[in-house]
Amino acid sequence: MGLRILLDENVPSALSLVLRALGHEAVHITDERLAGIKDPQLVEFAKDFDLMMTLDLHRQEVEWLAINRALVEGGVKVVRIRLPKKTPDPILDLTRSLVTRMEEWLGALAAGKCLVIITQSGTKIRARSRDEVLSILEGRVRGKTSNQTS
Repeated sequence: MGLRILLDENVPSALSLVLRALGHEAVHITDERLAGIKDPQLVEFAKDFDLMMTLDLHRQEVEWLAINRALVEGGVKVVRIRLPKKTPDPILDLTRSLVTRMEEWLGALAAGKCLVIITQSGTKIRARSRDEVLSILEGRVRGKTSNQTS
């Protein structure tokens, strides 16, 4: 049985065809007319899916987590894919990233990780638990606070 996957608006909608061919139910956020939805509504909608897939826009992990904090705090599992900055075929690169070590990242999600980051066309995978994510965010806040008081 496949997963129910929500594709963020920054993911090409054609990826839903690839995921369906792999046996998953894939819904692109624009299919639901939800492009530009605010975080609280996105979190509520995404909770009905097994995971949300998004593209990494070359932000550092801490910055991405701060911007997307509501997803993690809301209990949404996220797969974040980082593509090369210049890619002639994003669908091919996305597909390669997802299937290269698919068992590994699916296993991480099944084991309770809430954030999986896939880079280098799938050859590098990092998985974080909710506690790890919250610790990273807490450290970011503490770092800002100590920098401001110095």
